[in-house]
Amino acid sequence: MPYQPKKDRSYNFIVLMVVMFFLGFGWCVNYYPDTLIPFSTMSKILLFFAVIGLLIPLRYYAKWIFFSKYEVILINILGLAPFLTGLLLLLNYNFTSTKFKHYYSIHRTYVDNKEQLQITGLKLEKNILSQNYKVIDIAYFSESDFEKYRFNEIMIYNGLLGLKVIKENIQELEH
Repeated sequence: MPYQPKKDRSYNFIVLMVVMFFLGFGWCVNYYPDTLIPFSTMSKILLFFAVIGLLIPLRYYAKWIFFSKYEVILINILGLAPFLTGLLLLLNYNFTSTKFKHYYSIHRTYVDNKEQLQITGLKLEKNILSQNYKVIDIAYFSESDFEKYRFNEIMIYNGLLGLKVIKENIQELEH
């Protein structure tokens, strides 16, 4: 039998990696702001999926495609990790179980002609680049605070994977 080279499918997998990267990155950008997790947790999830893919032995990759170790690392870091992280956020956001109302209040204080915000009922994380705040968790307050301040209402859902999600607009409550 004459020698027949194996068919190289690595180009198709590189195209798949690029598609998975953009799809996963898009899902992460779309669903992360509405999911109540800090950026450090999001980074840990992304890193977890990148490492899990590297635990698969190279011989399994070589069975279907002709990749070097460096290409396998790229496939896992640029393709699988963002895609699986985005998929996790997508599933958590779209399949929710219970919803509950949570209340929060915004207080404005002025110190040396600078306005500062104090928020009761939500834990926030400030984005270093955009200087915007993202809700990362809910906090509970005393009943005396509820009588003192004007509170807003927010609907929070428990996601499929246990992460809390904000789906509905915030409504201001009347005293």
